[in-house]
Amino acid sequence: MGKSTNKGLEKRALYGISIGATLAIVFGSFLVIAGSITTWADDPVLGLLSKKGIEFRGISPSDGIITLVLGALSFAGLAAVIISKSKRIARIPVAIFAILFIFSLFEILNLLPARGILSPGRGIYMILGGSVAGFLCSLSCYNIIADSISRQG
Repeated sequence: MGKSTNKGLEKRALYGISIGATLAIVFGSFLVIAGSITTWADDPVLGLLSKKGIEFRGISPSDGIITLVLGALSFAGLAAVIISKSKRIARIPVAIFAILFIFSLFEILNLLPARGILSPGRGIYMILGGSVAGFLCSLSCYNIIADSISRQG
C-alpha cells in the first residue's frame, strides 16, 4: 500500500500530476535557477554596485550556488515525480521549495536593514516567488498522489 504505481493511478490523477509537476518546473525551478544568477544586491541610488547571486556573500560565502543547486535538485525531483508517480519522491520537491522559501526570505530580511544603500535585487525576489509557486504546485502533486492511493486502498 505504501508504494504507488502508474497502473494503479486513475487517468485524471496522472494528468493532474503531470500538469502540476510541469507548472512547478516552469514557475518554480526555472525561476529559482534564473534568480540564482541574476542580481541579488543592488544600489538603486547611484547604480555603482550590483552583486549577482553567484557573487553575493550573505548568509554563507556561496548563497547563489546553494540556490542554484537546490533549483536543479527541485527540477530533478519533479522530473522523477512525473516518471514514478511515487508519494515518497513527491515529498522531495515540496521540502526543497520550503527550504528555498525560508532561505530567500532570510536573505531579503538580512539585506533590508543592514546594508545602507544596498537593497535586495530582482534575483532574490525571483527565488522567493519561484519557491512559493513551486511549493504550491509540488504540494498539489503530492496531494493528488496521496488522494489517489487512499482511494485505491
